[in-house]
Amino acid sequence: MRAGARLAAVLTAVVVYRRRAGDETLPVQLRYHVPLEVMYVILPLIMVGVLYYYTQRDMAAIESTSQTPDLKIQVIGKQWSWDFNYLDDGVWESGNQTPLSGKPGVEATAPEKVGSYAGKCAELCGEFHSEMLFTVKVVPRAEHDAHIAALRAAGRTGALGVDYNRRQVVTGDAG
Repeated sequence: MRAGARLAAVLTAVVVYRRRAGDETLPVQLRYHVPLEVMYVILPLIMVGVLYYYTQRDMAAIESTSQTPDLKIQVIGKQWSWDFNYLDDGVWESGNQTPLSGKPGVEATAPEKVGSYAGKCAELCGEFHSEMLFTVKVVPRAEHDAHIAALRAAGRTGALGVDYNRRQVVTGDAG
């Protein structure tokens, strides 16, 4: 819009909407529907509060460490592998990557019974993220003890470090 057209629009508004002599009333104000507007504010606040309550309650239950575990295992996710430190027994094992079965619902099975359970990396970590798979085996105590003895016999005592353990080999002379 050119400057002349803008000036004409302003002057037209001044002339048409000027106050008339003897007219002391205010222009008609817009009417609001107060209960509806209160609902627009209060209802979302209630919804967020309810969602927060249930989220907080469930997260506290999930993250609770009040029970004493039967076995302490430290799992270390590295690019692109897993290490398992059996803290109570003082041995370690490098995770082998076993592919998931691909059957629907395999992730929903809870590891409370004896069996094999597929695990996978839950955080996009790089190029080989899709290959970070492992199998957790829930076994009877005697079988677990035999596995721990086999790890000790193989010389896998102590614990693996929590660093990324990326072997960087320098080839050639940089100088």
